[in-house]
Amino acid sequence: MIKLLSFSLAMFAAPFAGKLFADVEPVGYHAWINDSEVAMFILGDSFTLQTARLDAKGSKLYKRSPGDSRWELMADFKTFGINHISRLAINLKSNQLALVSDHVIRAQAAH
Repeated sequence: MIKLLSFSLAMFAAPFAGKLFADVEPVGYHAWINDSEVAMFILGDSFTLQTARLDAKGSKLYKRSPGDSRWELMADFKTFGINHISRLAINLKSNQLALVSDHVIRAQAAH
């Protein structure tokens, strides 16, 4: 069974409500290296080129911002029946996320 679900970014926790890496600024420009990793040219006193990543494990979506080695939980899709996220994709504006997941439906026992 295939299901198509749509979620508003505003319904998730602050790190995900809006741009994916809103806490990283000022960004001069960015380019997605692949579906889950972005390179960002960070402006400031010294200019640096840094990468950030998105990843998923089970029903949970995580992000790792530039200069941070910790993974931060962004969203848990378990309540929507999403059990295993297998692929991620981000649009060029970094404000829409597409994901692919195995959706397991358990048969109800007959009474």
